[in-house]
Amino acid sequence: MVIWIIGLPGSGKTTLAKKLQKEDSSLKILHIDGDDMRTIWGEDIGYTLEDRKKNSLRIQKLSKIFEQQGFTVVVSIMSIFEEHRIENRSYYDKYLEVFLDVPINILKTRRTIYQDAIEKKITNVVGIDIPYDKPKTSDIVFKNNTLEDIVLQIKKVINV
Repeated sequence: MVIWIIGLPGSGKTTLAKKLQKEDSSLKILHIDGDDMRTIWGEDIGYTLEDRKKNSLRIQKLSKIFEQQGFTVVVSIMSIFEEHRIENRSYYDKYLEVFLDVPINILKTRRTIYQDAIEKKITNVVGIDIPYDKPKTSDIVFKNNTLEDIVLQIKKVINV
């Protein structure tokens, strides 16, 4: 199974993925984080739309390999490309898309990247100068839920 956790930077994707990973040791959970993968890939990937697409596709393929080996793969990634999210539904054997829908005004208090984009004119910031279309087909959408509530609801859906 692949659990694809998506949302803007600062929405809690990585925190949720790590909590899920610690929560249940009976599942062979492997966490793949979009930012960590950038470090692994090295210098060949930046923040342009093309590079973001390349990173997303690499993570998609890597997740498939681990899913085929029997892991529950928890991916934390912005996932700005609707076509990738749609493709995921037929690409994986079992797929759950979780959208953390946190308003931009809250994200601005969590991440300096948003203030820097406005004040220092930093570009290629999703949610500021790169549009982020909210997903239309997420299996679960969380807005103002606690981390514990989110984990509990996901576990109910995946029958753990």
